[in-house]
Order: sequence, then C-alpha cells, then structure tokens
Amino acid sequence: MLTKKHLIGAITIMLAVSVAVVLAKSGVRRGHSLPPADLASLRAGEAVMVIRTTYACPSLAAMNRLHEDAVAHDEIGFANHFSREHCEKIKGVAGPFRILGFSDGPAGVRYVGVAGEPPQPERWIFGAPGVFSLRKP
Repeated sequence: MLTKKHLIGAITIMLAVSVAVVLAKSGVRRGHSLPPADLASLRAGEAVMVIRTTYACPSLAAMNRLHEDAVAHDEIGFANHFSREHCEKIKGVAGPFRILGFSDGPAGVRYVGVAGEPPQPERWIFGAPGVFSLRKP
C-alpha cells in the first residue's frame, strides 16, 4: 500500500531523473571548462585545443577560397569548395594540436597552421577569438 511518504519519494526521484536527463541532453557539463587563449599571444610550437566550432582545410589556399565564399555569402561556392578541398567543420572540443605557424588573411582574419598529435598532416584552422585554448601539460 502506498503511503504519503512513498508518493513524495517517488515524485522526488522522478524529478531528479528528469533534471539529469535535461542537463545531459543540453550539453551542460560539470567540471572546469577550458579557458580561451588570446589568439595574438599564441606562438608556434604550443599545444592547443579547439574549444569552439570552426573550420579547417588541408591548405592555406583552400582556406582563403572558403573565407572569400563566406564573405560573399556564396553558399553554393562555399559548399563546393568545402567538399572539393576536403575541408571540415570542427565541432566542440578537438585536439590536441601543435601550432606550426600563422597566416594573416584579408580584413584581419588569422589562420593557424596546426598538426594533430601524434604527428598528422598539416591543417589550417580559421582562428577566431575564443577558438583555441592552451592544452594543460
């Protein structure tokens, strides 16, 4: 037979499970998040993590074409270059990467040349503020 105590306990458990499921689906995580690094202070050779959605291409020329399409709002050109040049969208936390170099593009855009660890081929990542975080040793 259910008593008032049992009913209150069951409702409390259902509420706790519902809150946990909602938080898990929303991407809210416990613990420390990686703080963003200042793009201007990053140096070649440093180990970084990508902490925000961005784009990467295997060559600097491909990254420049992709950026030109984005600025021109040319969605068809962007999609064509994206697939033809084997570019990719990096979502969430990715890495670690070792910084190989930098390139300044038009209108203050900064591209960052990286290679994954263990050594992988060089890729160029669109370096916007808040995209990178220094990897903890």
